[in-house]
Amino acid sequence: MTADAREITIKAYAKINLSLDVLGKRENGYHDVSMVLQSIDLHDDVTCRWSPAEAGREPVIRIKVIQDEADEKREAVPEDERNIAYRAAALMMERFPAVKGDTVITIRKRIPAAAGLAGGSTDGAAAVLALYDMLRCIDPAAAEKVTTADLLEAGGKLGADVPFQMMAQMKMNGDLGLAEGPAACTCALAEGTGTELAPVSPLDSYIVLSTPAVAVSTKEVYEGIDRMEISERPDNEALVRALAENDETNVKKNMINVLENYTLSVYDVVYKKKNKMRSVSGDSVVLMSGSGPTVFAAASSSEEADEIFKIMSEEGDSCFLTRTITG
Repeated sequence: MTADAREITIKAYAKINLSLDVLGKRENGYHDVSMVLQSIDLHDDVTCRWSPAEAGREPVIRIKVIQDEADEKREAVPEDERNIAYRAAALMMERFPAVKGDTVITIRKRIPAAAGLAGGSTDGAAAVLALYDMLRCIDPAAAEKVTTADLLEAGGKLGADVPFQMMAQMKMNGDLGLAEGPAACTCALAEGTGTELAPVSPLDSYIVLSTPAVAVSTKEVYEGIDRMEISERPDNEALVRALAENDETNVKKNMINVLENYTLSVYDVVYKKKNKMRSVSGDSVVLMSGSGPTVFAAASSSEEADEIFKIMSEEGDSCFLTRTITG
């Protein structure tokens, strides 16, 4: 590594939805939502290595993805401009010319792709924050003018899930120097199109995840839900209060994801997965994350989580035992 080259590794955490409500559709096709997002300890490691580009040559962005376990049943994670981390690096170089340089982003994947866990978005969030860290070293004066709001706004250009993933990474990656900022959190109420975020008290729970080997189109799910009558919705104000007061009864009562109405009715494998997990989870809440296909159980003890994980692992799909991050 030359004296001018720099490298940082960021833990890029997955998220689950403690709730998800769809409030309506805008004229531009985007949906208004209200949901509570929670970070969990399952994470990718995103390493960004930056070095100055040779004079007279455009900088190069390279993505390298390392899978801990090859999962032939799921779509491969792209290593080109289709990867949000690639687009994040390009966006940061456009906005902050000081970081125009050769950038190699290595992603050690643990979070299943296209699973409702924001696996791609969290890698993109890490790329934004990694290039911000490079800017702090290369041009401290320019970095001082960059606010947290600027970073979150940049993340929002990449996708609705990216800003929250950035907030969790700010909280949990201390080397970024952003952990004490007002936006740093591991649980948030998300409104608007999902980018209007307010930190809330996190859930303290063991989590068992199970991801069926099926691709679920988020676009299809949102279009499908527009045509459905929703009989049960979360009260997110009540959920936020219950989280703050550690009111387990009202937390459980409002852990509702309205997208289940479509996904479970169309994707039989997800319907069966949720029913199986619910049958072995006792009083634990079992919910789908995002538009699916991942379902999770929020267990009250490590022993209960161990038992759920043991049984669900026998299904043969991706299964993880983790816990929420409380900061």
